Amino acid sequence: MAWLRVVPTAAAWSQAVATATEAWSQAAPMAAWWADPSPAEARLLGAAPWWAVVWLREPAWGGACDCECGGATGPAMLSYVGNGRGDYIQETTYKYVGSGSGEFAYLKAKSTGKLWLFISGIIGLLLLILILVLLLNSGPTTTTTPNPTLPYDCNEGLFSSEQWSVAKKDYCCEKENKGCAKKTCTMWGDPHIISFDQVGDIKGEALSFYGDGDFWVVKSPAVSIQGRFEGTKYTEGLAATNQIVVSGAFLNGHKIEVGTRKSGIVTVDGQAVFTSFPAVAPYKAADGSFTVAYDAQGEVPDVVPEGNEKRIVRMELPQGITVNVFQWFNYLDVTITMAAQAGQDGVCGNFNGDHADDTTQTVMERIGARVKPSENLLSGQAKIEFTPQMEKMMAAECDAMTKAAGQSHCTTNLGELVSMPNMLNACQFDYCFGMNVRARSHAKLYH
Repeated sequence: MAWLRVVPTAAAWSQAVATATEAWSQAAPMAAWWADPSPAEARLLGAAPWWAVVWLREPAWGGACDCECGGATGPAMLSYVGNGRGDYIQETTYKYVGSGSGEFAYLKAKSTGKLWLFISGIIGLLLLILILVLLLNSGPTTTTTPNPTLPYDCNEGLFSSEQWSVAKKDYCCEKENKGCAKKTCTMWGDPHIISFDQVGDIKGEALSFYGDGDFWVVKSPAVSIQGRFEGTKYTEGLAATNQIVVSGAFLNGHKIEVGTRKSGIVTVDGQAVFTSFPAVAPYKAADGSFTVAYDAQGEVPDVVPEGNEKRIVRMELPQGITVNVFQWFNYLDVTITMAAQAGQDGVCGNFNGDHADDTTQTVMERIGARVKPSENLLSGQAKIEFTPQMEKMMAAECDAMTKAAGQSHCTTNLGELVSMPNMLNACQFDYCFGMNVRARSHAKLYH
Protein backbone atom coordinates (compact mmCIF):
# COMPACT_ATOMS: atom_id res chain seq x y z
CA MET A 1 0.00 0.00 0.00
CA ALA A 2 1.24 3.52 -0.78
CA TRP A 3 0.80 6.97 0.74
CA LEU A 4 1.33 10.55 -0.49
CA ARG A 5 2.54 13.24 1.86
CA VAL A 6 3.04 17.02 1.22
CA VAL A 7 6.16 18.33 2.96
CA PRO A 8 7.86 21.77 2.88
CA THR A 9 10.76 22.10 0.50
CA ALA A 10 12.67 23.92 3.19
CA ALA A 11 13.27 20.45 4.72
CA ALA A 12 16.01 18.35 3.20
CA TRP A 13 15.19 15.01 1.55
CA SER A 14 16.10 13.14 4.74
CA GLN A 15 13.69 15.32 6.68
CA ALA A 16 10.95 14.55 4.17
CA VAL A 17 11.48 10.78 4.69
CA ALA A 18 11.60 11.23 8.48
CA THR A 19 8.31 13.15 8.35
CA ALA A 20 6.71 10.37 6.35
CA THR A 21 8.03 7.71 8.77
CA GLU A 22 6.55 9.62 11.68
CA ALA A 23 3.19 9.66 9.94
CA TRP A 24 3.34 5.89 9.52
CA SER A 25 4.23 5.42 13.20
CA GLN A 26 1.24 7.48 14.26
CA ALA A 27 -1.04 5.33 12.11
CA ALA A 28 0.35 1.99 13.39
CA PRO A 29 -2.04 1.64 16.41
CA MET A 30 -4.94 1.69 13.98
CA ALA A 31 -3.74 -1.60 12.52
CA ALA A 32 -2.47 -4.20 14.92
CA TRP A 33 -1.02 -6.11 12.05
CA TRP A 34 1.48 -3.36 11.18
CA ALA A 35 4.80 -4.82 12.16
CA ASP A 36 7.35 -2.27 10.97
CA PRO A 37 6.43 1.46 11.03
CA SER A 38 9.25 2.35 8.64
CA PRO A 39 8.24 2.68 4.97
CA ALA A 40 9.86 0.23 2.59
CA GLU A 41 10.37 3.01 0.02
CA ALA A 42 10.04 6.79 -0.11
CA ARG A 43 10.31 8.93 -3.26
CA LEU A 44 10.14 12.68 -3.94
CA LEU A 45 7.57 13.04 -6.70
CA GLY A 46 7.69 16.79 -7.28
CA ALA A 47 8.28 20.17 -5.78
CA ALA A 48 7.12 23.76 -6.13
CA PRO A 49 8.70 26.89 -4.62
CA TRP A 50 7.23 26.02 -1.19
CA TRP A 51 5.99 22.39 -1.17
CA ALA A 52 6.98 18.84 -2.10
CA VAL A 53 5.08 15.58 -2.57
CA VAL A 54 6.54 12.32 -1.11
CA TRP A 55 5.37 8.85 -2.17
CA LEU A 56 5.63 6.09 0.48
CA ARG A 57 5.14 2.32 0.16
CA GLU A 58 4.51 -0.01 3.15
CA PRO A 59 6.53 -3.26 3.55
CA ALA A 60 5.12 -6.42 1.98
CA TRP A 61 3.41 -8.77 4.36
CA GLY A 62 4.66 -12.32 4.82
CA GLY A 63 2.40 -15.34 4.26
CA ALA A 64 0.19 -16.42 1.43
CA CYS A 65 -2.89 -14.59 0.31
CA ASP A 66 -6.27 -16.32 0.36
CA CYS A 67 -7.85 -14.92 -2.74
CA GLU A 68 -11.21 -16.20 -1.52
CA CYS A 69 -11.08 -13.70 1.32
CA GLY A 70 -10.50 -10.74 -0.86
CA GLY A 71 -6.88 -10.24 0.01
CA ALA A 72 -6.86 -11.33 3.72
CA THR A 73 -3.38 -11.61 5.14
CA GLY A 74 -1.74 -13.20 8.27
CA PRO A 75 -2.10 -16.68 9.93
CA ALA A 76 -5.54 -18.15 10.94
CA MET A 77 -6.45 -17.84 14.68
CA LEU A 78 -8.52 -20.33 16.81
CA SER A 79 -11.85 -18.68 17.68
CA TYR A 80 -15.14 -19.75 19.30
CA VAL A 81 -17.88 -20.32 16.68
CA GLY A 82 -20.63 -21.96 18.65
CA ASN A 83 -21.58 -25.45 19.73
CA GLY A 84 -21.67 -27.89 16.84
CA ARG A 85 -20.19 -25.39 14.44
CA GLY A 86 -16.46 -25.82 14.82
CA ASP A 87 -13.87 -28.50 14.35
CA TYR A 88 -12.27 -28.42 17.84
CA ILE A 89 -13.38 -28.56 21.48
CA GLN A 90 -11.71 -26.63 24.29
CA GLU A 91 -9.62 -28.61 26.72
CA THR A 92 -6.34 -27.91 28.30
CA THR A 93 -5.30 -28.39 24.78
CA TYR A 94 -7.50 -28.20 21.83
CA LYS A 95 -8.40 -31.58 20.31
CA TYR A 96 -9.59 -32.11 16.84
CA VAL A 97 -12.90 -34.10 16.92
CA GLY A 98 -13.88 -33.90 13.34
CA SER A 99 -15.35 -31.33 11.05
CA GLY A 100 -18.49 -29.83 12.58
CA SER A 101 -18.24 -31.85 15.84
CA GLY A 102 -16.47 -29.36 18.10
CA GLU A 103 -16.95 -25.88 19.53
CA PHE A 104 -13.87 -24.11 18.16
CA ALA A 105 -12.51 -23.65 14.69
CA TYR A 106 -9.62 -21.80 13.01
CA LEU A 107 -10.80 -18.58 11.43
CA LYS A 108 -8.60 -16.32 9.30
CA ALA A 109 -8.21 -12.82 10.56
CA LYS A 110 -10.55 -10.36 8.95
CA SER A 111 -8.72 -8.24 6.47
CA THR A 112 -8.59 -4.51 6.99
CA GLY A 113 -6.90 -4.05 3.57
CA LYS A 114 -10.03 -2.77 1.90
CA LEU A 115 -10.54 -0.22 4.66
CA TRP A 116 -6.97 1.00 4.41
CA LEU A 117 -7.19 1.02 0.65
CA PHE A 118 -10.31 3.15 0.85
CA ILE A 119 -8.74 5.52 3.38
CA SER A 120 -5.55 5.79 1.31
CA GLY A 121 -7.53 6.53 -1.83
CA ILE A 122 -9.50 9.29 -0.12
CA ILE A 123 -6.34 10.86 1.32
CA GLY A 124 -4.54 10.62 -2.03
CA LEU A 125 -7.47 12.21 -3.82
CA LEU A 126 -7.60 15.06 -1.30
CA LEU A 127 -3.87 15.63 -1.64
CA LEU A 128 -4.13 15.67 -5.42
CA ILE A 129 -6.92 18.23 -5.26
CA LEU A 130 -4.86 20.32 -2.86
CA ILE A 131 -1.85 20.22 -5.13
CA LEU A 132 -3.89 21.22 -8.18
CA VAL A 133 -5.48 24.13 -6.29
CA LEU A 134 -2.07 25.34 -5.14
CA LEU A 135 -0.66 25.13 -8.65
CA LEU A 136 -3.59 26.95 -10.20
CA ASN A 137 -3.58 29.68 -7.58
CA SER A 138 0.14 30.25 -7.72
CA GLY A 139 0.19 30.71 -11.53
CA PRO A 140 3.36 31.49 -13.42
CA THR A 141 5.88 33.62 -11.64
CA THR A 142 6.14 37.01 -13.34
CA THR A 143 8.52 39.85 -12.73
CA THR A 144 7.66 43.40 -13.67
CA THR A 145 10.71 45.40 -14.64
CA PRO A 146 10.92 48.89 -16.14
CA ASN A 147 11.93 49.33 -19.75
CA PRO A 148 15.66 48.89 -19.99
CA THR A 149 17.64 52.07 -20.36
CA LEU A 150 18.61 52.69 -23.97
CA PRO A 151 22.31 52.02 -24.48
CA TYR A 152 22.85 55.46 -26.02
CA ASP A 153 21.20 58.86 -26.05
CA CYS A 154 21.26 59.68 -29.76
CA ASN A 155 20.49 63.35 -29.16
CA GLU A 156 23.37 63.92 -26.78
CA GLY A 157 26.33 65.32 -28.68
CA LEU A 158 24.52 65.09 -31.99
CA PHE A 159 26.16 68.29 -33.23
CA SER A 160 29.54 66.59 -32.95
CA SER A 161 28.53 63.04 -33.79
CA GLU A 162 31.81 62.49 -35.61
CA GLN A 163 33.35 62.16 -32.13
CA TRP A 164 30.99 59.35 -31.10
CA SER A 165 32.27 55.83 -30.62
CA VAL A 166 31.80 53.42 -33.51
CA ALA A 167 29.27 51.45 -31.44
CA LYS A 168 27.15 54.55 -30.76
CA LYS A 169 27.28 55.60 -34.41
CA ASP A 170 26.11 52.15 -35.52
CA TYR A 171 23.32 52.02 -32.93
CA CYS A 172 21.98 55.56 -33.50
CA CYS A 173 22.23 55.27 -37.27
CA GLU A 174 20.25 52.00 -37.31
CA LYS A 175 17.66 52.94 -34.67
CA GLU A 176 17.17 56.68 -35.20
CA ASN A 177 19.01 57.52 -38.43
CA LYS A 178 21.35 59.79 -36.49
CA GLY A 179 25.12 59.86 -36.52
CA CYS A 180 25.29 57.77 -39.70
CA ALA A 181 28.37 57.73 -41.89
CA LYS A 182 28.61 61.02 -43.71
CA LYS A 183 29.22 61.67 -47.38
CA THR A 184 29.74 64.80 -49.40
CA CYS A 185 27.85 66.22 -52.35
CA THR A 186 29.90 68.64 -54.44
CA MET A 187 28.44 71.27 -56.76
CA TRP A 188 30.78 73.23 -58.99
CA GLY A 189 30.75 75.17 -62.26
CA ASP A 190 27.63 75.19 -64.40
CA PRO A 191 26.61 73.29 -62.12
CA HIS A 192 27.98 69.77 -62.19
CA ILE A 193 27.10 67.61 -59.21
CA ILE A 194 28.93 64.69 -57.64
CA SER A 195 26.05 63.14 -55.72
CA PHE A 196 26.19 61.50 -52.30
CA ASP A 197 26.02 58.09 -53.96
CA GLN A 198 28.84 58.59 -56.46
CA VAL A 199 31.92 56.56 -55.59
CA GLY A 200 35.02 58.63 -56.18
CA ASP A 201 35.28 62.12 -57.64
CA ILE A 202 35.42 61.41 -61.36
CA LYS A 203 33.79 64.48 -62.83
CA GLY A 204 32.75 62.65 -65.97
CA GLU A 205 30.19 60.68 -63.89
CA ALA A 206 28.51 63.78 -62.51
CA LEU A 207 24.99 64.91 -63.35
CA SER A 208 24.34 68.50 -64.45
CA PHE A 209 21.52 71.03 -64.62
CA TYR A 210 22.08 73.64 -67.33
CA GLY A 211 18.65 75.25 -67.50
CA ASP A 212 17.77 78.22 -65.31
CA GLY A 213 15.46 77.94 -62.30
CA ASP A 214 15.18 77.05 -58.60
CA PHE A 215 15.97 73.44 -57.65
CA TRP A 216 15.81 71.17 -54.64
CA VAL A 217 19.39 70.39 -53.65
CA VAL A 218 18.42 68.34 -50.58
CA LYS A 219 14.80 67.66 -49.78
CA SER A 220 13.77 65.64 -46.73
CA PRO A 221 11.22 66.05 -43.92
CA ALA A 222 13.90 67.64 -41.72
CA VAL A 223 16.42 69.24 -44.07
CA SER A 224 15.60 71.71 -46.85
CA ILE A 225 18.36 73.03 -49.13
CA GLN A 226 17.48 74.84 -52.35
CA GLY A 227 19.64 76.30 -55.06
CA ARG A 228 19.06 78.91 -57.76
CA PHE A 229 20.80 78.19 -61.05
CA GLU A 230 21.27 81.00 -63.57
CA GLY A 231 23.32 81.43 -66.72
CA THR A 232 26.51 83.48 -66.99
CA LYS A 233 28.61 84.80 -69.85
CA TYR A 234 31.46 82.60 -68.67
CA THR A 235 29.32 79.49 -69.05
CA GLU A 236 27.96 80.41 -72.52
CA GLY A 237 24.54 81.08 -71.01
CA LEU A 238 24.35 77.65 -69.33
CA ALA A 239 23.36 77.88 -65.69
CA ALA A 240 25.67 78.02 -62.68
CA THR A 241 24.79 78.08 -58.97
CA ASN A 242 23.81 81.64 -58.12
CA GLN A 243 22.21 81.38 -54.69
CA ILE A 244 21.61 78.77 -51.97
CA VAL A 245 19.40 78.57 -48.89
CA VAL A 246 19.48 76.15 -45.97
CA SER A 247 16.46 75.69 -43.72
CA GLY A 248 14.08 73.07 -42.37
CA ALA A 249 12.92 71.54 -39.13
CA PHE A 250 16.45 70.60 -38.13
CA LEU A 251 17.22 74.35 -37.92
CA ASN A 252 14.01 75.07 -35.97
CA GLY A 253 12.77 77.19 -38.86
CA HIS A 254 15.87 79.35 -39.21
CA LYS A 255 17.04 80.19 -42.72
CA ILE A 256 20.63 80.72 -43.84
CA GLU A 257 21.07 82.19 -47.32
CA VAL A 258 24.18 82.89 -49.39
CA GLY A 259 24.48 84.50 -52.82
CA THR A 260 27.31 85.58 -55.12
CA ARG A 261 29.69 88.34 -54.13
CA LYS A 262 27.90 90.44 -56.66
CA SER A 263 24.63 89.96 -54.80
CA GLY A 264 26.21 90.48 -51.37
CA ILE A 265 23.82 88.00 -49.72
CA VAL A 266 25.05 86.36 -46.50
CA THR A 267 22.05 86.37 -44.18
CA VAL A 268 20.42 84.50 -41.32
CA ASP A 269 16.64 84.84 -41.20
CA GLY A 270 16.89 87.64 -43.75
CA GLN A 271 19.37 89.71 -41.71
CA ALA A 272 22.98 90.37 -42.72
CA VAL A 273 25.30 88.88 -40.12
CA PHE A 274 28.75 90.08 -41.28
CA THR A 275 30.04 93.58 -41.87
CA SER A 276 33.57 92.70 -42.90
CA PHE A 277 35.71 89.98 -44.39
CA PRO A 278 37.10 87.93 -42.87
CA ALA A 279 34.60 88.02 -40.03
CA VAL A 280 36.10 88.64 -36.61
CA ALA A 281 34.10 85.76 -35.14
CA PRO A 282 31.53 83.28 -36.41
CA TYR A 283 27.85 84.02 -36.07
CA LYS A 284 26.26 81.81 -33.42
CA ALA A 285 22.56 81.13 -33.18
CA ALA A 286 20.88 82.34 -29.98
CA ASP A 287 19.98 78.75 -29.07
CA GLY A 288 23.52 77.57 -29.86
CA SER A 289 22.28 75.10 -32.47
CA PHE A 290 24.46 76.33 -35.37
CA THR A 291 27.28 78.63 -36.34
CA VAL A 292 28.21 80.45 -39.55
CA ALA A 293 31.79 81.53 -40.24
CA TYR A 294 32.99 83.79 -43.05
CA ASP A 295 36.66 83.46 -43.94
CA ALA A 296 39.10 81.88 -46.40
CA GLN A 297 39.74 78.62 -44.53
CA GLY A 298 39.04 75.62 -46.71
CA GLU A 299 40.00 73.78 -49.87
CA VAL A 300 38.11 74.76 -53.00
CA PRO A 301 36.35 71.95 -54.93
CA ASP A 302 37.38 73.31 -58.35
CA VAL A 303 39.58 76.33 -58.99
CA VAL A 304 39.74 79.89 -57.76
CA PRO A 305 38.42 81.89 -60.73
CA GLU A 306 40.76 84.49 -62.13
CA GLY A 307 40.41 87.84 -60.39
CA ASN A 308 38.49 86.39 -57.42
CA GLU A 309 39.34 86.40 -53.73
CA LYS A 310 38.67 83.13 -51.91
CA ARG A 311 35.73 83.62 -49.62
CA ILE A 312 33.99 80.73 -47.88
CA VAL A 313 30.81 80.74 -45.85
CA ARG A 314 31.13 77.76 -43.49
CA MET A 315 28.00 76.46 -41.76
CA GLU A 316 28.22 74.06 -38.81
CA LEU A 317 24.67 72.78 -38.44
CA PRO A 318 22.67 70.34 -36.29
CA GLN A 319 22.97 66.59 -36.92
CA GLY A 320 26.60 67.13 -37.81
CA ILE A 321 25.70 68.63 -41.20
CA THR A 322 28.22 71.05 -42.71
CA VAL A 323 27.66 73.29 -45.71
CA ASN A 324 30.51 75.24 -47.30
CA VAL A 325 29.67 77.88 -49.86
CA PHE A 326 32.57 79.17 -51.99
CA GLN A 327 31.50 82.67 -52.89
CA TRP A 328 32.81 83.92 -56.23
CA PHE A 329 31.89 87.13 -57.98
CA ASN A 330 29.15 85.72 -60.26
CA TYR A 331 28.58 82.11 -59.14
CA LEU A 332 28.99 79.69 -56.22
CA ASP A 333 30.61 76.33 -55.60
CA VAL A 334 29.07 74.30 -52.77
CA THR A 335 29.91 71.22 -50.70
CA ILE A 336 27.38 69.56 -48.39
CA THR A 337 28.52 66.90 -45.94
CA MET A 338 25.86 64.95 -44.08
CA ALA A 339 24.43 61.56 -43.24
CA ALA A 340 21.50 60.15 -45.16
CA GLN A 341 18.06 61.42 -44.20
CA ALA A 342 14.84 59.47 -44.34
CA GLY A 343 12.99 60.27 -47.57
CA GLN A 344 15.86 62.30 -48.96
CA ASP A 345 16.14 63.41 -52.60
CA GLY A 346 17.29 66.35 -54.68
CA VAL A 347 19.94 67.20 -57.24
CA CYS A 348 22.50 65.73 -54.82
CA GLY A 349 20.70 62.40 -55.22
CA ASN A 350 18.52 60.24 -53.01
CA PHE A 351 21.45 58.95 -50.91
CA ASN A 352 20.38 55.31 -51.18
CA GLY A 353 23.76 53.90 -52.17
CA ASP A 354 22.84 53.49 -55.85
CA HIS A 355 24.50 56.08 -58.04
CA ALA A 356 22.84 54.70 -61.17
CA ASP A 357 19.38 55.97 -60.19
CA ASP A 358 20.58 59.57 -59.79
CA THR A 359 20.47 61.03 -63.28
CA THR A 360 19.22 64.46 -64.31
CA GLN A 361 16.09 62.90 -65.78
CA THR A 362 15.26 60.59 -62.85
CA VAL A 363 15.80 63.31 -60.24
CA MET A 364 13.39 65.64 -62.06
CA GLU A 365 10.88 62.82 -62.41
CA ARG A 366 11.01 62.04 -58.69
CA ILE A 367 10.80 65.52 -57.15
CA GLY A 368 9.67 67.77 -60.00
CA ALA A 369 11.66 69.70 -62.57
CA ARG A 370 11.78 72.84 -60.43
CA VAL A 371 10.76 73.93 -56.90
CA LYS A 372 7.07 74.68 -56.66
CA PRO A 373 6.35 78.36 -55.90
CA SER A 374 4.52 77.38 -52.70
CA GLU A 375 7.63 75.59 -51.43
CA ASN A 376 10.23 78.15 -52.50
CA LEU A 377 12.55 79.40 -49.73
CA LEU A 378 14.89 81.53 -51.87
CA SER A 379 14.65 85.30 -51.74
CA GLY A 380 14.06 87.16 -54.99
CA GLN A 381 13.08 85.44 -58.24
CA ALA A 382 15.05 83.38 -60.70
CA LYS A 383 15.84 84.90 -64.10
CA ILE A 384 14.95 82.35 -66.76
CA GLU A 385 16.75 82.65 -70.09
CA PHE A 386 17.17 80.40 -73.10
CA THR A 387 20.13 81.72 -75.08
CA PRO A 388 20.61 81.44 -78.85
CA GLN A 389 23.55 79.07 -78.23
CA MET A 390 21.30 76.76 -76.19
CA GLU A 391 18.55 76.86 -78.82
CA LYS A 392 20.97 76.03 -81.66
CA MET A 393 22.65 73.28 -79.65
CA MET A 394 19.34 71.59 -78.78
CA ALA A 395 18.20 71.75 -82.41
CA ALA A 396 21.46 70.24 -83.63
CA GLU A 397 22.32 67.66 -80.95
CA CYS A 398 19.10 66.52 -79.29
CA ASP A 399 17.29 63.97 -81.45
CA ALA A 400 13.58 64.36 -82.12
CA MET A 401 12.54 61.42 -79.93
CA THR A 402 14.48 62.67 -76.88
CA LYS A 403 13.26 66.20 -77.45
CA ALA A 404 9.63 65.04 -77.60
CA ALA A 405 10.07 62.93 -74.46
CA GLY A 406 11.63 65.93 -72.74
CA GLN A 407 8.76 68.18 -73.70
CA SER A 408 6.23 65.69 -72.35
CA HIS A 409 8.20 65.13 -69.17
CA CYS A 410 8.74 68.83 -68.50
CA THR A 411 5.15 69.77 -69.23
CA THR A 412 4.05 67.28 -66.56
CA ASN A 413 6.73 67.96 -63.95
CA LEU A 414 6.90 71.74 -64.15
CA GLY A 415 3.30 72.09 -63.04
CA GLU A 416 2.21 75.72 -62.87
CA LEU A 417 5.72 76.87 -63.86
CA VAL A 418 5.30 75.53 -67.39
CA SER A 419 3.68 78.79 -68.47
CA MET A 420 6.70 80.91 -67.46
CA PRO A 421 8.62 82.27 -70.47
CA ASN A 422 11.57 80.06 -71.47
CA MET A 423 10.93 77.59 -68.62
CA LEU A 424 9.82 74.68 -70.82
CA ASN A 425 12.84 75.08 -73.11
CA ALA A 426 15.22 75.34 -70.15
CA CYS A 427 13.78 72.11 -68.73
CA GLN A 428 14.04 70.36 -72.11
CA PHE A 429 17.70 71.34 -72.32
CA ASP A 430 18.32 69.60 -68.99
CA TYR A 431 16.48 66.54 -70.27
CA CYS A 432 18.64 66.40 -73.39
CA PHE A 433 22.09 67.26 -71.98
CA GLY A 434 21.94 66.79 -68.22
CA MET A 435 24.35 63.86 -68.28
CA ASN A 436 26.89 65.56 -70.55
CA VAL A 437 29.47 67.32 -68.37
CA ARG A 438 31.01 68.94 -71.47
CA ALA A 439 27.87 70.70 -72.63
CA ARG A 440 29.46 74.11 -72.14
CA SER A 441 32.28 73.33 -74.58
CA HIS A 442 29.62 72.24 -77.10
CA ALA A 443 27.68 75.46 -76.57
CA LYS A 444 30.74 77.47 -77.58
CA LEU A 445 30.33 76.08 -81.08
CA TYR A 446 26.98 77.86 -81.58
CA HIS A 447 27.80 81.56 -81.29
